Amino acid sequence: MWSLLNFSIFLQNMDKYMRNATQTIICFFSLFLAISSFSQKLPEWDPVFPASNLDTFQIYPGMKTGAINLLPFFSGDPSSFCGEFESPQGNQVRILPVAKLDMDTIHKMRAYVVQRKESGYELYMIWLFDLSKGKCKESIEITAKKVIPSTAEFHGNAWICDFDNDGLKDIFLVNETIDYEYPTESAPNISGTESYLILLKKDSLVWTTQPSIYEHLTLKK
Repeated sequence: MWSLLNFSIFLQNMDKYMRNATQTIICFFSLFLAISSFSQKLPEWDPVFPASNLDTFQIYPGMKTGAINLLPFFSGDPSSFCGEFESPQGNQVRILPVAKLDMDTIHKMRAYVVQRKESGYELYMIWLFDLSKGKCKESIEITAKKVIPSTAEFHGNAWICDFDNDGLKDIFLVNETIDYEYPTESAPNISGTESYLILLKKDSLVWTTQPSIYEHLTLKK
């Protein structure tokens, strides 16, 4: 009688163990399918971007770039990329890869940093790509350096980091303006610094102003 009771308890425990093991296998398999589905929707130009695993990634003038011009990739479906690339001078624009960073732990949202250089200024763009849909979610521009002789200078940096500690990386922008012109009533001097914190949430971007963050960062020119 005692042996039968023990055997019954053993069967119950085995049944519970098997259910837990099955649930664990299903969870891992679902996660594998999710990650696989994201990787299948990478843009075709993803491999030309070097990957960065830095906790804090800073964007500033003179960054090292790849040599491959990305423009030929964008001759097809315009929904497969972010931004406008027409040159105001009518010259061919070079869009160069800088880095790619995963914005979350499940590799659903990825940031691609690209550089555009033309006479007089250096521009960077952050393309936020939703890899689950294979579509660009947002394009954010950073005027890293722009000089208008005898008029003004513009300097900009950006930092990609998890500023609010929610597991999703955010973007902090700083723009500095140095106005050389004497202020008038109709054209005041616009020298100053502006900063914006862009918080990445599940399905949206939240723009806020957090000037106190800039106190702990160094603007590179």
